[in-house]
Amino acid sequence: MFAVRSAPVRPSNESPSRLLLTEKLSYGLTDTGYNLVFNVASLYLMYYYTDVAGISLAAVGALFLVVRLLDVAAGPLAGALIDRTHTRWGKARPWFLWMTVPFAVIAVLTFTVPGSGSLVYVYVTYILFNLIASVNPFSCIMC
Repeated sequence: MFAVRSAPVRPSNESPSRLLLTEKLSYGLTDTGYNLVFNVASLYLMYYYTDVAGISLAAVGALFLVVRLLDVAAGPLAGALIDRTHTRWGKARPWFLWMTVPFAVIAVLTFTVPGSGSLVYVYVTYILFNLIASVNPFSCIMC
């Protein structure tokens, strides 16, 4: 269904350690899309959970604390996982490709709290949202 494109052809006089402009733009646009979703979620989520979903401020604060504590372990583990990835596309690119759909799905689910705000649902979706965001190669920019 999808054709696999080969790597861009470099001019013979160009150093192999330099990135082409198209490569820089593709990585930059990937990071832009990720950051738009993650930053909007991070900035708006407290308001959404407390005022729209009707969850108490203490419960949301505890959720954010638990997620930050999980991120302490998730970041280095995700980095190690990415470092151990060896494909013909490199280390980071497969993670951009593999995590796009799960990241989009969990981002939508994070903002669709059923009924009067099920605390278990909120914990599961927000923890998954942050764990999936951890394996994005550019997530360390958020730190």
